Amino acid sequence: MRRMAAALLLTALLAGCGGRVPDSRAAPPEVDARLGAASVAFGIDLLKEVYNGGNALLSPVSAGIVLSLTGAGARGETQAEFWEALRLDGLTQEEIQAGNRSLHAVLTRPDPKVEVSLANAVWRRPDVAVEDDFVDLARTYYGATVDEAEFGTPAGTARLNEWTDEATRGKIKKLLEQTTPDTVMVLANALYFKGAWSAAFDPQRTRGGTFTTAAGTERTVFFMERDGQWEVLGPGEAHTGEARVKGVRLPYGEGRIAMYLFVPDDLHRFIEDLTAERWAGLLEAFTPREGLVRVPRFRLELTHELNEPLQALGLRRAFDGAAADFAGIFGEGVRGIAITEVLQRTYMEVNEEGTEAAAATGVAMRESAPVPLMEVNRPFLLAVRDDESGALLFLGVVTDPA
Repeated sequence: MRRMAAALLLTALLAGCGGRVPDSRAAPPEVDARLGAASVAFGIDLLKEVYNGGNALLSPVSAGIVLSLTGAGARGETQAEFWEALRLDGLTQEEIQAGNRSLHAVLTRPDPKVEVSLANAVWRRPDVAVEDDFVDLARTYYGATVDEAEFGTPAGTARLNEWTDEATRGKIKKLLEQTTPDTVMVLANALYFKGAWSAAFDPQRTRGGTFTTAAGTERTVFFMERDGQWEVLGPGEAHTGEARVKGVRLPYGEGRIAMYLFVPDDLHRFIEDLTAERWAGLLEAFTPREGLVRVPRFRLELTHELNEPLQALGLRRAFDGAAADFAGIFGEGVRGIAITEVLQRTYMEVNEEGTEAAAATGVAMRESAPVPLMEVNRPFLLAVRDDESGALLFLGVVTDPA
């Protein structure tokens, strides 16, 4: 089966609040289409900054949630840069926060074969005061728990890592190696996904085959295969820029969430030319076809430092202690607090039953056989997408699955 989890941890000079996540059993509200579009644009642009020719795996949803929470506590030009980086600059703050709450309800809607859970947390240093309005916002819109932590001590760091371990079902044991005494706040989001394929692959048909990596090296990996009805993208039907691409959609459970695999002739060019508009065009070009699909089993476990990628997307003042303005969290007149680290750890395993995956992101603030219809045997881009909201739970590149 397929399991995924993502955790986004924002380590800041702040403290957190506690609350309950909206009840997913109620009929979920519709998600503002602009929020789903922003998730796609942000995810694609972030992947471009992170991709260096090797494997990459991000959770745009996880990163977007914790950065939205942090941005809600920023003010002035600092806040404007948060919304620009997240591609949310066309929405009001109320629309952004309400949209995140609605997205939670949609993503966690029950499916007999799919589980999605989201958790948010904020920890503050005991001597740091936090604005009541920020605490209320974190609880109301994000269901965040808020607590104190002694940063700079083994016990304080262990507390954060234990939360991450539990929230990602043990897939990510540790988000932070350590904290420092001048850390004032940590904000975290954890997203866990576990889903069985709508139609499982038969393990008896799994066999070894050759996967050609981005470096041209031939690797022997296990390929799963299944005959059936698929939604596919043919190389003659769509292309991005100059890169021709094939694709296949692998649904989970009742089909609302699916993994999309794209196999371009030129992966580097495909990623370079990919935009939110071209992404939409690719999805529209999928058509039903009957045939054999063969995909590799693989497992990824990666860490991405996101400071520089986020600054490249426009989030600069938040990292500058002289310019950052987090008055919505710490109060007017409190300056010298800035983000020092944004880190995301991800895990994904794909097998005959489905996929198991997790992601954790942290940001720290301180005072200052037959011919197959589709064979994924060379580097590919993957996306786990909620087709109702358009949100990207995971977005990554696999250049070597071995």
